[in-house]
Amino acid sequence: NFVVRTNLETAFAEKLRGLMERGDLEPMVRYTSSSARFNKYAFMKPLVRQMGEYDYVLMKDADMRIAGFPWNAFMEKKGGSVISGPLRETVGESLLKGMARKNLGQQWYQLHDARSWKKPENAEDFELIKPRAAEFIEQYFALLEGRFAVWFFEVALTDEFLDQRLDWGPDLTWCGAAADTRPDKPACSLVPVVSEHLDT
Repeated sequence: NFVVRTNLETAFAEKLRGLMERGDLEPMVRYTSSSARFNKYAFMKPLVRQMGEYDYVLMKDADMRIAGFPWNAFMEKKGGSVISGPLRETVGESLLKGMARKNLGQQWYQLHDARSWKKPENAEDFELIKPRAAEFIEQYFALLEGRFAVWFFEVALTDEFLDQRLDWGPDLTWCGAAADTRPDKPACSLVPVVSEHLDT
């Protein structure tokens, strides 16, 4: 499910049509246009039951690149985690002059910031792609098991939550819910591979 700006709707439809004609994309794609601020989960709610038909459900913000993302390493290193996510890095912050700055960048949750993993005390984990168990995977990029996603979103996406324009909150609870409902598996893993944040 894609949400595109109203002024990009025609360009998006043409690009989608081209990908489908080439056979690079499954035909079940749905998109909506919006120029206002919105709660992304309101657009997801009608698709929740279908999530169970898939092994995994990927949720990501529009400004998180997936072109060039190391999918094979990510999937291998996430292991059996119910929910997993990569590190996030804004290109300007990864340049030498950005790394030399004293401030920690724009990342609110420093554990998810690739810059902190590249520091000498964490470099080995980053270089060897050693995932860490996490109590929190931020919703900018999260891979959830399909069956868990159905259960979780049916509980979490209440009418009261969907009626607000902000979409903060589900990511604060899904690791705890995964630990409670799937005690046989690791709940959440943060995998030290990088998804580029375009910061738009």
